[in-house]
Amino acid sequence: NALQTSTSADLYFIRTASWFWLDSKTITVVDPHGPRMLTLDPWPQLVFLAANGDKTIKEYIFFMADQYLVPIPAELDSTILGEISTLLSYGILKLSQYKI
Repeated sequence: NALQTSTSADLYFIRTASWFWLDSKTITVVDPHGPRMLTLDPWPQLVFLAANGDKTIKEYIFFMADQYLVPIPAELDSTILGEISTLLSYGILKLSQYKI
């Protein structure tokens, strides 16, 4: 339901910060707006790594839903939209009308 009401569902999401692997499971993002590094929790990390400008938010949510066997978590769309919103507020993602 959150996806249906989202005004950004048809936009592409793109990383705006560099990053590197901290270990085999965790990345660290270099904040382009200040002298700090961000270590992300698993969900925001997954979204950040997917932000290559190749999929719209809607396409990514459908892709993630396909990763689940029945049942798909009821809050999957709102969780992903919330993570994207948080990463946008950090200034490490941007939205675009155009595919990269």
